[in-house]
Parts: sequence; structure tokens; C-alpha cells
Amino acid sequence: MVTICYYMEGGGRRGEDGATIQSMVALHRMGFAVALLLLTVGSARSQRPASADGAIAGTLTSVDLGQPIRRAVVKLLSTQPSRVRTTTTDANGGFRFGSLPAGDYTLSAAKAGFLESVFGARRPGAGVPGTTIHLAHGQRLDTIAMQLPRGGVISGIITDEFGDPALGVPVRAMRLGYTNGERLPHATATATTDDLGAYRLPGLLPGDYIVSAVPRDSVAAQAATDESLRAREAEIAASGRAVPQVTAERTVPSSKGYVPVYFGSTVSPAAAARVPVSVGQHIAAIDIQLQATDTSTLRGTVVNPDGSAASAQLQLVDPSMPIANLGVWFRNGTSAGKFSFMGLAPGTYVLHAQSSARDNAGVLTGSATMAVDAEPVDVVVTLRPGVTVSGSIDTATVKPPVNVQKLRVLLEPIQTAGDWEGARYEDAPEADGSFTIRGVPPGRYRVEVAGLPAGWALDSAVFGDRDAADIHLLVERGDNAGAGLLKLVARTAEIAGAVTTTAGEPAPNSTVIVFPADRSHRVPRSRRIQVVQPAPDGRYIVRGLPPGEYRIAVVDSIEAGQQVDPGFLAQIEADALPVRVTAGDSTKTELRIR
Repeated sequence: MVTICYYMEGGGRRGEDGATIQSMVALHRMGFAVALLLLTVGSARSQRPASADGAIAGTLTSVDLGQPIRRAVVKLLSTQPSRVRTTTTDANGGFRFGSLPAGDYTLSAAKAGFLESVFGARRPGAGVPGTTIHLAHGQRLDTIAMQLPRGGVISGIITDEFGDPALGVPVRAMRLGYTNGERLPHATATATTDDLGAYRLPGLLPGDYIVSAVPRDSVAAQAATDESLRAREAEIAASGRAVPQVTAERTVPSSKGYVPVYFGSTVSPAAAARVPVSVGQHIAAIDIQLQATDTSTLRGTVVNPDGSAASAQLQLVDPSMPIANLGVWFRNGTSAGKFSFMGLAPGTYVLHAQSSARDNAGVLTGSATMAVDAEPVDVVVTLRPGVTVSGSIDTATVKPPVNVQKLRVLLEPIQTAGDWEGARYEDAPEADGSFTIRGVPPGRYRVEVAGLPAGWALDSAVFGDRDAADIHLLVERGDNAGAGLLKLVARTAEIAGAVTTTAGEPAPNSTVIVFPADRSHRVPRSRRIQVVQPAPDGRYIVRGLPPGEYRIAVVDSIEAGQQVDPGFLAQIEADALPVRVTAGDSTKTELRIR
């Protein structure tokens, strides 16, 4: 580069006439541009990290036959920064990710008919903790071997009440899983019966299932359609247009007819028979016969606090089956506050009402729990304003780089199966740390602070005699939930160590769970309950723990949400090690599996 510049400068000095000098100047400028370009390229090459030459590659095969899985989608996730790359396996089941910088990665794969799996996980499923791949500078890991299991299958025949094949009946499989510590059914797969009444539900994760058949012409569906048409015709009449003659001819649907039926010959979700499914297992002959039965109607009125009629949105929930069109129904009440739900099988239901209007106090809400049998049930639901939750952040615990006015105090709802799906409530503190959150419906909430810099955490959130940072804040009807005091901390604790076998070998495919010794702190979404997966060398680290007494255990695998199940924690506590941690310290705990 220096030679080029020197040569062009020399050529410029030898020019004699104007044209030659102009040419020399042009060449001089060109030479400078070339030199600058070469310097830029050289600088870019010198700045490009050598770590971007790493690679992760391997093969994907099926668990049952060991054959290559072609055209499967493989995802590579880097943790810092968070980034996802995808590729597709080739004809030999091979995949490759190149030009990778050094860092930590997780690998997953999926294809229709198989169960999505994470590399190193002890069980299939999206989001299941797997083994972190640590890639060094320029390292090439090209022998990754992944396998995908086939999904389970449930199949059977649906017949009508006469035993004839039922065509076009939707069938659902609900897998029992965990939601905020409760074991509840979750919608997993759907199918529709053919002309022989047959259905097939493939791609199922291992677990226990409830299977239901829901006729399209059920009493509830017919009543909902009729109510929707009546509401539309009322709108037409209000606009001054002619209402179709069919209105006068329409009759109220019969209260006897089809309702959802569950495997086990029952219309009650709580009494439904469980269907256990293993990896790749086909469970056949899960047959269901539809039932035409007498149903009940829930009807009533929604009123404001002053007793006047309230236009409201309504939700009816069967807590044993919180799934739309099976155990959850929605309605819009009339301007006179009237509503009705037809086609209900006997059981216990929770009714929620929410006003259509919002004021300074937020949305008005109301609820009622009632038992429904063969007779119609009438109910009046009174709407009430939400509760004001106020308090302050102790500014004595706030130090730079924390700016209290850039934080957000959050109330995250902890819902049960019978709750209306709730929103998050929040407020930005004032300069003195005070905050006020209005219109909060009754329920359980987790108190959080968002916007904290790395390393900072909520230390405590005391409302009365309850530390809502560890035990949920219980909001009940009233004027105020009581002034809370939130304290922040810049130092948390951690537990680190390694998991090994009795032979001293790393055990990366195990799962480490840390939970509090105090059972009152074993609540859903607790900051004191954490699950981590050891690295390939067996080492693990659990960060961000508040000081206190803990238990730490190693298990083969854990289902999402199972870590807050009191029964599960009680079961593993006998073999767990006691650990005490203090703020700012790292406690070393070595774990050994049997």
C-alpha cells in the first residue's frame, strides 16, 4: 500500500503539461482511494473475530428404526446474544451450522409425525431443558447425534345414541399438565370422524389424556347460534330496517340433546377415564357413544353497584375442563343486563362478568359459583370496582445505575382453572418511589419490578404481614390492599457445582432442581424455585436466589410446571440436600446420582 502511494506521488511530480498534471492528480486520487480501500479491508479482516469460524454439525435419526430423518427442521439457539438459526436435514439426515462464534448453544429438531426434541433432554417436547453446547473459538463439533421419537396415537370409533357411526364429529385429546401448580387438561390434538365414525389423533407427547367427542349440533351450540341471530335481528330492528319474518317463527331450542361426552361414558369431565400414552405408542379402541340427555340453563342479570342494569361480557367456566367449547363459554349480555347459557350438563360452574365500560377505577367485575342440575338456575351478578394497590420503593435501597422512575411495578395474576384470563397491572413509580395501581380485580398476584439493571433484583415486597415477593399478594374486595414497601438489592446468591455418577463421570442428562425449605414459599412462579440442566461436563449454576434455606435435588427429568407441585416437591425432598445461601455468595454443592 505504501509503495502504491509513493509511486503515484512520484509520477505526479514528473508531469510537464496541464493534461499530464491533471492525469497525474487523478491517478494520485485513485491511488489514495485504493489505498484507503485496502486499509479498510485489512482493518475489517483484522477486526473480524476468529471465533466466527466454528461449526456445529451432525445427523438426525429416528429412535425406533435408527433411519435418517429427512427434511426435518433443526434449530440452533445462541444464548448471548439471543439468536435463532434454522436449517433442514439432507437426504442422509445430516445438518450443519457454520460460521459460528464462540458461545453457548442449544439444539432442537422437529418434523411432522415425530416429537420435537431438544438435544440432551431426557424427554421429548418443545422447551424441555436440554444439554448446552459450549463452542470454543474456531471449534468444529461435527459428530452431534440426535434422535427423534415418534408421537403417540389415540384412535377409536364414535357412534350416536343408537350405535350408528357418527360422521363429522370433532374429537379432542386433552393432555393433563401443570398450570400454576394445578394438574389440568390442555388441548393437544383434534380430529374429525369419517364415514365409519373413525378418528385418529397422532403426534401425542407421552402422558395422560382425556378424550372427548363434541357434536356440532349440541344444545349449547344451537343455543349460541340462536342467541347470536336474535342479537343481530335486534340490531336490525334498532336501525329501523325490516326484521326478517323468520324471527317470529323461530322457537327456543329444546333443552334435551347432545352435550360433550368423554371416554368413560360420562358427560362429566371430572369423571372422565384417563388414557395413558407412552412414546410412540398407539392406543386403539378409545370408543365413545354420544348421549342425548336433559340439560340445564343458567340465566340471570348483571347489575352495577347501584343496582342498575349493566351491559357486560360473561364467561362461564367448568374448572375441571377449562377449554373453550368444552368447559368454557362466552356471552355478551344485553343492554338490560340479561344473559343465558343453555345446554349445560350437571356440575359446578364459575360465572364471571366484566363491564363493557371503563372508568378511573378500571373495569367493574363480578363473579359467582353455582351448582347446576336438571332445573334452570337464576342468578344476579353484581359488578364491583377493582381494588387500589399502592406503596413505594424504598429509595434507600436504590443506587446508580438504578433510576426509580424508569422502573415498573407489576402485578402478575396467578390464575386458577376457574379464573377469567386476567391482564397484568402496572404503574411507573414517582421520583420518591411511590406507586398506585388502580382497578385490580380480586385474586392472587405476584409482585415484580421490571427495568432493573443486570445484577439487581427485588429483595422484598411487604404488604401488611405478607412478603409478596415470596408469597402471592392476595387482593380482596375493599378500598385498598394496604401500602406496600418494596426493597431492592444489588446482590443475590447462587449455587454452583457438578453432577456426577458414582463412577465420577459427568451426568449432563440429569436435571437439577432448587426449592425453598420453607413450604409456604413453594408457590407458582416462585423466584426461589429454579430448574437447570447441567452442561456437558456436568457442571451447573443456579443464579439470582434470595438468601435463605434451600433444598437441592437431582432428578431424571421434570415436566414443565411440575416443580411447583407440592406433592412432587414432597416426594423428592427426602433425597434432597440442605443448602444455605447468603447474599452475594456462591455456594458450592457437588451432586451425585445413584
